[in-house]
Amino acid sequence: MILYTHSFLLRDTITLNGETYEITGLLPGREIQVSELSSTKLLKLSPQDDLYKALLKEKTENLNTQKFKSFKR
Repeated sequence: MILYTHSFLLRDTITLNGETYEITGLLPGREIQVSELSSTKLLKLSPQDDLYKALLKEKTENLNTQKFKSFKR
């Protein structure tokens, strides 16, 4: 049995192309519910969706940048 965990956390906020998204739900199958903050649209995304992939990439890049900064002295 393979268990998958979410790459996102509830209430993660990610800015992408000038739009800010908030993770409002973690759903089965690694799907997420996302709120587009400027329009209050709710989106349901799966790992196959381009927006899901872009949000994950942006989150990962920001985390890597933050980790690098925290180790600099």
